[in-house]
Amino acid sequence: MPLVNRLKKLKDDKYQLTPQRQAVFQALNDIILEHPTAEDIYARAKKYYSQIGLATVYRTLELLLELQILNPILVPKGSTRYEAAHSRHAHFVCLGCGRIIDVDKHLNQYANAVEQEAGFAVTSTSVQLFGYCADCNHQQ
Repeated sequence: MPLVNRLKKLKDDKYQLTPQRQAVFQALNDIILEHPTAEDIYARAKKYYSQIGLATVYRTLELLLELQILNPILVPKGSTRYEAAHSRHAHFVCLGCGRIIDVDKHLNQYANAVEQEAGFAVTSTSVQLFGYCADCNHQQ
């Protein structure tokens, strides 16, 4: 679901949809598949609202995290990256170029098995695999 479709949640939760927040949403919609940093989002948001400040972008991201519209991706030795909140999945993080790739295989099966075997209710997951993408692996 495109992020602009989630604007309704913002309105339903009684938050104002200011021009700055609209610019952040538009920026996110443009680049969310790239797992952008706050700085990436800020640079793109300026295209939609030239007066926006980096602090406003950070505050908006915090709100979107709180409303579970976004999820953070914590990357060692790097800035937090962001993605749309959606189904359980893992991330492959390239140690060469920093690229992040969604990995969907078997994570739901594993989480479901843990729930059944241990009686554990999985509410969120955070799985990261580190290595080198095909492009960086060929360069080594």
